[in-house]
This record gives sequence, structure tokens and C-alpha cells, in this order.
Amino acid sequence: MTDRVSWEYYKYKRYLGILCRKYLHFEFSSYAGKKLLSPEKGNTAIKNLIENGMPFVAARFGATELSVLIEREGKRIRKVSENMDQNLCTLSGFFPEDKVYVDRFVQMMMDEISQIDILGIWYKPEEEYIVNRYMEHAMVTNIEAMEPYIYETPWSYFCILMFFLILK
Repeated sequence: MTDRVSWEYYKYKRYLGILCRKYLHFEFSSYAGKKLLSPEKGNTAIKNLIENGMPFVAARFGATELSVLIEREGKRIRKVSENMDQNLCTLSGFFPEDKVYVDRFVQMMMDEISQIDILGIWYKPEEEYIVNRYMEHAMVTNIEAMEPYIYETPWSYFCILMFFLILK
């Protein structure tokens, strides 16, 4: 797919997903061509990665950080809003508000996101495009998997056990 067609495809797929979840109580089973883990399975995947003892990256994008990333990627494809840099500074505490530093931040993010092993997703329109294009090996899960306090056996419990074993 060309970038433009791919961009539009993911945007409209997201709107279809919202309608399906809201009115049909239906969830997609894949996201960016990858199996979409339920929140419970995402929590278990993080727990298993911790138990493995090998380094890994579990992440979610911040909303404004993702918006800036999408905005910079989108400039290659379509005209976008110019106030994203200001939002990054105002809403996320990025400093200083200087296009040069924001560009460096975005480039650093683009260079590093391919290292993410498991990503909690927002279902934002172009997020799936970013995941498909730049995150070839990442597992994807609902963002709720990143919240340890909602599970009977949260992944964070295994962090405490690892810390205890290291101290002992």
C-alpha cells in the first residue's frame, strides 16, 4: 500500500472499531497485522517477560507524544495542525518549546520504537499505521494491560519478587 492509502485505511478502520465496540460489543482480534492480546493476556505476557529475567521494553505512548509523532509522520502524507509542539510542552512538560528540540525528540522516538517488545495501544487513528510501519516484532495489547492494579495477579507483583530476590 502507498503511504497515503495505508494512512487512510488505518484511520477508517479505527472508526469502524469504535462503532463495533460501542454498538456490537465486538473487539478486533488483530491490530497492525499482529494478534491483539486481551488486557488479561497482555498482563500475563508482561509477567512472563519479567519472570524470564531478560531485558525487555513494555510501553505505551503518551497521548501528546503520540500526537506529535503522528503529526510529524503525517506531514509526509497530508497537511496537519501546527500546534502540536505547543501541546507537547503545555500538556506533557516538554522543555524547551523549540522546534529543533522537538524534532530531535521525535527522531529519537522513531529510532527507538522498533525496540518495544509489548505495546499498550490507544486505538488512535494513525497509531496502528505507526505500529505496522515501525514496530515489526512488538506484541500489542489493550492499554489496560499496563495498569497493574486491576488484576488479581498483577505483573507488578513479579517486579517486587525480583527486587526481593536480588536483595536477599
